[in-house]
Amino acid sequence: MSSRQCATWLFSLALLANFLAACSGETQSTDRRAIIFRGKVSNLDTGEVLSTFCAEQNPDGTVMDASDTRYAEVVHIKAAAGTRVQMDIEWEERSDLIYGPAPPQRDEAFWCAGGGKASRVPILHGWACKIAVPPDPAAIVEDAQPLGVAIDGGWAQGYSLTLRVVHPGIVWTAYEEECSIDEYSRAIPESLGEATVDPF
Repeated sequence: MSSRQCATWLFSLALLANFLAACSGETQSTDRRAIIFRGKVSNLDTGEVLSTFCAEQNPDGTVMDASDTRYAEVVHIKAAAGTRVQMDIEWEERSDLIYGPAPPQRDEAFWCAGGGKASRVPILHGWACKIAVPPDPAAIVEDAQPLGVAIDGGWAQGYSLTLRVVHPGIVWTAYEEECSIDEYSRAIPESLGEATVDPF
């Protein structure tokens, strides 16, 4: 075999190796998924948007327990006592199918910026039963309405809470005892740190 033939053969072999590597990479995929919640807080009297938020539901992979404050860490309300605000919050599942042997990590900033594919599914139940936890709540729940997809049984993609600010602190919510379990499935956790009222 001449040197020219040898070079041609080696070049062809390199092309074949690259082709096989590419094909092999395409057969390997990783499906990254996350559930995020996003929304806003508005002053009902002025219409001013007081804050917007977006965060991953369980960034560390843990399960929310009966005294979870994940939402209160993210959702902040800065308003004077007596102010009526509307808190809109919706959930969505986002996924990203990544090809290649070493897929990159996907973080909260990626998902909240619209990365991946959104799947809007009704994942929330019991929204109609929410009330502020006594005694001395940081805000009073005056109304609750579903947001996004809503179906029978109290399920919704999100909800809108009308709150009347009382004082700074975590807004704890729970579910009314009078709420029919037949009509609305009781959610877990039973009490939740919904938001934080910051000093005004």
